[in-house]
Amino acid sequence: MAGVLAGPATSAPPSTERLVGTGVRCHVCDVLWLYDERLRLMLMLDGPQYPNWDQDATAIADEYAKQDPAVVAAGLREAADVIGAAVRGAVRDQWQRTGSRSDGARFTVESFARYFIHDRFTISTTSPASGTLNPSSLTPCLPMFSLA
Repeated sequence: MAGVLAGPATSAPPSTERLVGTGVRCHVCDVLWLYDERLRLMLMLDGPQYPNWDQDATAIADEYAKQDPAVVAAGLREAADVIGAAVRGAVRDQWQRTGSRSDGARFTVESFARYFIHDRFTISTTSPASGTLNPSSLTPCLPMFSLA
């Protein structure tokens, strides 16, 4: 067994910086897609209840620690653009449509958008070559948009 574990097919585990940084980015990306899915449900259905989301199970199933930081960064940009466009695209008569979480919390499209803006996320870029965090380059993930 020791020979198998020491063989060329094994690799060193990711550094703590990469594991934490990439894991956080994967989580934020998933949250952005979740917001988009829930917003779209509110816009398409009458009073939908969102299914529960187990973020820990998702992190394990999607193997966050093994994700390529450059791919994750691109995914974050895409997810931010999509949810930003979805919120900006909601027309005035849709702002009072409702939805609820499995814990009973109810939202209108307007309160959901405000909650989302309150929870806006930041990401830091990584060096694609090393996958290490570059804390000096924290940037907003989402453009601000008007609720007016």
